[in-house]
Amino acid sequence: MKMKNAMISLLAVSALSFGLAACEKKGPAEQAGEKIDNATEAVGEKIDNATETAGEKTDNATETAGEKVDNAVDAVGEKLKEAGQDIQRAADDATK
Repeated sequence: MKMKNAMISLLAVSALSFGLAACEKKGPAEQAGEKIDNATEAVGEKIDNATETAGEKTDNATETAGEKVDNAVDAVGEKLKEAGQDIQRAADDATK
């Protein structure tokens, strides 16, 4: 029973202490700390947004470059095919 009363007393004192601490006005250091926290959070959000935007732009640029490379490879492949056909015709003509 003494343990139960001691626990209740401890909880009551803790709650009262917490309540009093919450009611105190914030000093200049605490106010400055909050301003720094808020500024840091705002900067972090801006960095996240900038990073995301840069990532999207990089993805778009990479995709565009990839499409250009694919088109160039296709064009080179077509030219090689035509050259191969020309060589075959020339070889056929030479053996006639």
